[in-house]
Amino acid sequence: MKSAALSTDKLGQVLKDVDLVWNNLAAFLVGGNIMPDDNELSFKNCLLKSDDATSQMRSCGVCLLDVNVKSKDFNTEEEASKLTYGGRQYHATCANFWVNCVDSMLPALKLPELL
Repeated sequence: MKSAALSTDKLGQVLKDVDLVWNNLAAFLVGGNIMPDDNELSFKNCLLKSDDATSQMRSCGVCLLDVNVKSKDFNTEEEASKLTYGGRQYHATCANFWVNCVDSMLPALKLPELL
């Protein structure tokens, strides 16, 4: 963020909050058998490289990954659950995590803000 001159105090605090929640979640998962293998956490096929309007509409407002890419976790033809709020799309899991663990207001991050 600093290298792209996108650092603000509020964004820095939100990043710290997300990191803390993620570390707590990861610590909880490590103790059980539900932690996925590292190779299952590859999201290369979900990255959006362009910041054009179409890519912005396809990117999740939380994780910035493509909401239209089917998850490797599901052996089904159905798309993963997604929702639209405030003109942005979100993975249902991202929105749920954010609202329940970070802040009650969903963010609307844009691709060039973090990439």
